[in-house]
Amino acid sequence: MKNRYYLLLMITALAVLSSCTGLYNTARVNSAGFSPEHVYLELEKSDFEYLGETSVSYVSRTYFGIFTMLDSINGEVINRRETSTVNFSKNSDIRIKGKMRQAAVKVVDMFPDADQFIPVHLKTTKEQMFLGSIVRKEVLFRTYKLKESEK
Repeated sequence: MKNRYYLLLMITALAVLSSCTGLYNTARVNSAGFSPEHVYLELEKSDFEYLGETSVSYVSRTYFGIFTMLDSINGEVINRRETSTVNFSKNSDIRIKGKMRQAAVKVVDMFPDADQFIPVHLKTTKEQMFLGSIVRKEVLFRTYKLKESEK
């Protein structure tokens, strides 16, 4: 009797679950857009004016591999109540993220009329301590501005 009950229950559950499979139909249609897929702007090095370079850095401490404390940004003690960050476009292999975005505010403040901020290299120094570490990261930025066209 129990076997028949379980068999009936299993057949009912299977019928209910399999009856919903045909409800979601999707169709994909390929279409062509009216705008070009790729737009190229040819720029040469002579189209840019070099403004200068500067380095930005931060120092942080990590305890037990979990807790992180930010000590200084660009050699200055930080104000935890006021934070400013900068988002750069993804045009380089060095990704600027996390605390380095806070340090990169210095570059934008020093060169407000720059069009290109290019990170040249990232240097990381890690000093091991007992149950923790001190991490120093430094990025060198070069800044460029587009030359005005002469027509």
